[in-house]
Amino acid sequence: TDVSCLNVAAEPQYPDSHSSSLQDQVDVEDEEKQQFATLMGKLGAAVIIEDKSEIWKLWIQLRRNEPNLLGHLEDFLSKVTGQIQDTLHEKEDLERTLKKKL
Repeated sequence: TDVSCLNVAAEPQYPDSHSSSLQDQVDVEDEEKQQFATLMGKLGAAVIIEDKSEIWKLWIQLRRNEPNLLGHLEDFLSKVTGQIQDTLHEKEDLERTLKKKL
């Protein structure tokens, strides 16, 4: 999954950000991008949702500032992507049925 389009939305809230090196912060941001991409791939959202930037912003904000709420967002994304996938399958089934009748 391509994570190059993801920009870190908020300033990282590291406990010792002044003592952390810039490279450490970059490594953490790269790890966060990879974790987000993995989540989106696991949910099937990577192929369904074209513009993930708003989801990324919310995910990173929750991860950094309200990690106890992150699971709720992930559950919501799971349900939504599942419903979208089901709807797409129904649409394909209806299209096949219609083509058979024509």
